[in-house]
Amino acid sequence: MKLTTPRGIRDIPPDEYEAMLEIFDAFREKCRLYGFRLMEPATIEKFEVLALKSGEEIEKEIYAFRDKANRRLGLRFDLTVGLTRYVVSNPQLQKPVKLAAYSVQWRYDEPQRGRYRSFYSWDIEIYGGEQILSAAETIIFTDDLLSSLGLKNYSTKISDRRLVERVLREVFHIDDPLPIMRILDKWGKKDEDELVKLMIELGVSEEIARDIIHTFFYSQEVPESEEKNELSQLLDILRDAGVDSAEIDLSIVRGLDYYDGIVFEVRPSNETLALVGGGNYSALVKTFGGNFNAFGAAGGVERLLMYINRESIDTRRIYIIPIGGATPRDALLVAKKLRGLGIPTDYPLTTRGLSKTIKYAEKQGYRYVLFLGPQELREGIYTLKDLATGEQDKYSIEELAEILTQ
Repeated sequence: MKLTTPRGIRDIPPDEYEAMLEIFDAFREKCRLYGFRLMEPATIEKFEVLALKSGEEIEKEIYAFRDKANRRLGLRFDLTVGLTRYVVSNPQLQKPVKLAAYSVQWRYDEPQRGRYRSFYSWDIEIYGGEQILSAAETIIFTDDLLSSLGLKNYSTKISDRRLVERVLREVFHIDDPLPIMRILDKWGKKDEDELVKLMIELGVSEEIARDIIHTFFYSQEVPESEEKNELSQLLDILRDAGVDSAEIDLSIVRGLDYYDGIVFEVRPSNETLALVGGGNYSALVKTFGGNFNAFGAAGGVERLLMYINRESIDTRRIYIIPIGGATPRDALLVAKKLRGLGIPTDYPLTTRGLSKTIKYAEKQGYRYVLFLGPQELREGIYTLKDLATGEQDKYSIEELAEILTQ
């Protein structure tokens, strides 16, 4: 038997998982500041609930199965479904409701760069707020989060599905805009000629297909409308709030049909890969049986890790090395004191030479080693070496706490 994981499923090694937890810490703090309440939606949903969002054909793209009672179920493929089901099924919740989640999802699609069949996302949703204000709050939160994580050189592109649909109907006389919008959402994954070919297959002439592409991807010139004015209002709010990366881009349509208003994506500069996406989806709420507006956003954690320059948040870690007759039990007791002061500390759980122990500490990411010998145990003064600089000096426990907890 080969000890491998299923295709598209992986183990997350400690260093990467630690980085994901650091993102969670930053996300959790932003949620606290912005008033989003964190929760964990159900990991398994009734299949009919999942199908409400994307139709029966979603079964091909998710992990769907029957339980022992022959009920159709599925692993969640995003966090929005569970959060929306929760709010709709709890009408006593006072609107607006601001919820958030940070957890794992599963999709049975082709693994790709930064996306596996099991992946983590952060998610925020606003239920019962006005669209423009909800959009502004969501985008400002997103910009604040990404900036706090050190992400630079990205753009926040805003659009409106209603405006795109209006232009396709009124300017290009497309009776059913949704198939065309799904094709436009493939921009970046397919080139212009491929998109034109797809539209021709739907009965659109080549001339009109190229005019559509020119309008949405190059000129961005569309007639004045209420939706266009709302986008301008939103852009003004974002600029006033310091979201300098914001810009109107009518090519952003978001492929999922349940979006029915303002939408947005955050992309690294000169890339088509979206780090964050979201929008208005009041129609989905109605499908679930509710009657209020909803606006949300989600971002893939693994993708985000590809673009942020991660530096360890905690550089105070100490590895205790017993020497000269001191024992691991002695190290354990000193570690207990340091841990009690909030200093991450560890010590050898197996016997090896001094040089090998120091190399082990370095490979495990420890900034400091503390040499613990009989004299240190008697006097309570410990030799601390900084592995980054090579400098070392002697300190008491109290002095260590003062130096390393500043």
